[in-house]
Amino acid sequence: MAEKEVLLQQILMQKQVLEAQLEEINNAIKEIEESNGKVYKILGTYFLEIPKEKALEELNEKKKLLEIRLDALKKQEEKLKGE
Repeated sequence: MAEKEVLLQQILMQKQVLEAQLEEINNAIKEIEESNGKVYKILGTYFLEIPKEKALEELNEKKKLLEIRLDALKKQEEKLKGE
């Protein structure tokens, strides 16, 4: 029983991290869509100017992946709670 609770706690923590990342990506997408200026991407210690469309494409791809991972965690959570 304790193992189940530990696993559930881990899932909840992972969910929290993913939800925070998703919120951050949503905010970035909104900012980029509303901006008329240049868009920069951090690559190591460098800032690279990239096209707005490319930045949005990359962020939307990350968003989709996070949503898939979040859905999987939600299903695991429901399964554990149902047991």
